[in-house]
Amino acid sequence: MWATHSRIHHRLSPRLRDLQSAARSDSLACASPLWRRPVLPVTSLLAALAAIALIGLSLAVSLARVKAHVDIGTGDDARLLRHIRAQGNFVEYVPLALILCGLAEHRGAGPGWIWTLAVLIVIGRASHAAGLLAGVHPPRAGGMLATFAALLTGAAALLAG
Repeated sequence: MWATHSRIHHRLSPRLRDLQSAARSDSLACASPLWRRPVLPVTSLLAALAAIALIGLSLAVSLARVKAHVDIGTGDDARLLRHIRAQGNFVEYVPLALILCGLAEHRGAGPGWIWTLAVLIVIGRASHAAGLLAGVHPPRAGGMLATFAALLTGAAALLAG
């Protein structure tokens, strides 16, 4: 039995050495500057900003619920409803914008397409939320137009590419 094991190990040893050598060279390659570049840098930045914004909108909903003494629903509180819709509208549009941005960036769309989408969605969502929370129509409408422009930019970048 030991002899069989020794023969198998002897036959595998060169292959194991090759695999170990390849693993070492891969680990060196991973340390190279090429591998240190962030993957989808614009989309990553956009996702980080979206996460921070969503936390802010969610905390605002929670505080509005505490003030209105409402756990579920709106309790006919107009202020709470505005906070809920600002958060809800954000989560309705931002995921698609992130997907479009990530796909466009991954497929090699030009930086103009990607940055235009990113800037428009940030401005659009910030304007919409500010207008909705303040009860002021122009920033809210402008925010929706910027959001639609961002989505169209992402779609055009994918169709052009």
